[in-house]
Amino acid sequence: MTTVWGLHSRPDDETTYRFFVDNGYIGIAWARFGDMRLIADDFGAFAAVVKKHWPDVGYSNIASQCHRFVYATTIGDVVVYPSPLNEDNTLRIGIITGDYEHNPQVSYDCSDLRRVEWRVTTSRDQFRLEQLKSLNSRRTFFEIHEHPEVFLEAVGQA
Repeated sequence: MTTVWGLHSRPDDETTYRFFVDNGYIGIAWARFGDMRLIADDFGAFAAVVKKHWPDVGYSNIASQCHRFVYATTIGDVVVYPSPLNEDNTLRIGIITGDYEHNPQVSYDCSDLRRVEWRVTTSRDQFRLEQLKSLNSRRTFFEIHEHPEVFLEAVGQA
């Protein structure tokens, strides 16, 4: 079964946004963890690494996102990426085409990457409000549970 993921960048981070869109990537910005393939496929292992680097921060949210990005995401899954730029109403929808890779030479801020083929560039106006609410997560990387079918349909996977 295909999973639909959502991705958020920092608000107004045009550099990361353009890098992802122009080069066919998605990524998350927890570079201090290094190559996360070296962390066991276990939430507890990720939680321990987060606690080590950020002992004063709630670890569950970050550990969950990192674990999902590395181990739960699969080639063929769909990703929805709203533009983080003010006044830009664009949604990018693509198919994940690559395994997790750690490459600090590509981008220090987002050295944890996956290849993606952007299939659809559209306006948020093409979707109903209740469908767009599924993108309202505070997380950087999250599974879309409500109305994933509209995003699957957009890339021809309905």
